[in-house]
Amino acid sequence: MLVVEKFDGNSDSAVTIKDVKDKLNEMKKELNSKLEGEVDTLKNEIGSVKNEIDSLKKVMNSKLEGEIASLKSEVENKISSSEARIVNNLRVIIQDMFSEVAEVKLKKWIIK
Repeated sequence: MLVVEKFDGNSDSAVTIKDVKDKLNEMKKELNSKLEGEVDTLKNEIGSVKNEIDSLKKVMNSKLEGEIASLKSEVENKISSSEARIVNNLRVIIQDMFSEVAEVKLKKWIIK
């Protein structure tokens, strides 16, 4: 025997399309709210990371400027000491040349 009962949807447990639609809209609003909260959290974290990166850049730039100044000073000192040695060597060479010229003149004077 087959019993067929007509479904007319008027019982207390019946779910209407409007009920489903309302529940889906409620879930959608809830998800949107959660997503907005997560997006705000991510924006804050990104801002915090950006601030940290900016701070690190400043520290690194400061340290690099210090290192560059130190290297510049060191190079200038080495150049100055090299220049001083060159000038000193030139003085010695010029003195030697004058001595040789004087010696040659003395020899010529003696020979005459």
